[in-house]
Amino acid sequence: IWRQIRHCGIEDLVEDHGYVSHELAIQKMKESDLLLLLIPKKYGTGILTGKLFEYLATHHFILGFGDPRGNAADVIRQLL
Repeated sequence: IWRQIRHCGIEDLVEDHGYVSHELAIQKMKESDLLLLLIPKKYGTGILTGKLFEYLATHHFILGFGDPRGNAADVIRQLL
């Protein structure tokens, strides 16, 4: 992912905090402008991660990558 970020020249727009406590992760989500949700395509259907609901609670933009027919995509589309 970082290779692609550097290739696009947007590394100054992306922050990687590494592993942090859940409390700090929630705080960082609330401070973010955009939240990235990655769900491998092979797990796209039938999966709703807890992370999705944490992201939804922030009311921030979510950039999701995964199966467009998946359950997470359905939930996100319902909010559009």
